[in-house]
Amino acid sequence: MNQKISRRDFLSRSTKGLVAAAVVPHFLKTDLDKAFAASKEMDMKLPDYYNHFGVDEKLINEVMTEALARGGDYCDLFFEHSIGNYIGL
Repeated sequence: MNQKISRRDFLSRSTKGLVAAAVVPHFLKTDLDKAFAASKEMDMKLPDYYNHFGVDEKLINEVMTEALARGGDYCDLFFEHSIGNYIGL
């Protein structure tokens, strides 16, 4: 796999790579700081999670009752919060 690359292409590609390496961590750092700071700064209680996901104890009980109504032995409710970023160059 002997590929020849011109000096101009090499400089162009390496410059783009250096810019991406310098800029991308800056964008990621701000979101990571916010995400980790929330868990350190405040102690969330169960009602805080209910508010975050837009549910209450009554709704959860109704869903679990419906899920177990036809003879099920186990019901599990799963809530997930995620943060995603995309940067295209």
